[in-house]
Amino acid sequence: MSKNVLITTVLTLLLAPLALHAETEIPNVLNPDFRINSTPHFELIPYGGSYLGSSVGQTFITGAKAYYHLDSTWAFGTNFGYAYLMTDGRNNFGGILQDDNLYLGDIEATISNDVAMRVGRSLVEIDFYLTLGAGMMRINDYNEPMGVIGGGAKLYTGLDWLAFTVDVMNYAHYTDQPGKDTFDFDVTFTGGLCFMFNNSKKNK
Repeated sequence: MSKNVLITTVLTLLLAPLALHAETEIPNVLNPDFRINSTPHFELIPYGGSYLGSSVGQTFITGAKAYYHLDSTWAFGTNFGYAYLMTDGRNNFGGILQDDNLYLGDIEATISNDVAMRVGRSLVEIDFYLTLGAGMMRINDYNEPMGVIGGGAKLYTGLDWLAFTVDVMNYAHYTDQPGKDTFDFDVTFTGGLCFMFNNSKKNK
């Protein structure tokens, strides 16, 4: 009897760490070493969406971003956007509008946080990220310095080369108005396709 108790106790002590490891093992989708974005790679992201500004009103914006990811956390890149201004002339800015085209360009840095979402029986990789940047905006034939702050989410499709992005970005800049310059804090809501190059999972 005592022999059986001793054997049971020894086996319990030996197998307990294995059971604990099995219960606490991190799924690959949450392990930075096995996520799709775990290796350095380039990204090209064409996007489109809505542009809202206190001076320019609401319009549509389209553009593209190019990023280089150092790892699963840090990325650096550039952004170019274009919007056609549809201000109808009923406000001060519309009355002095000389150029209907708005252009913006900036250099950006992002910091990402790896998360996952359960869809059915599967776990979908998602990155939530913060974006900071600085650049220039050309509005009404004037070039104005511009600050950028925002963030978004990247949803991975399971393919090494494709993901979807959703972004909310804020562009801080001055706008030339009759008699004075106004400080505007415009916002964009965009969605895009993220094409990844030279990217592969480490567990392949």
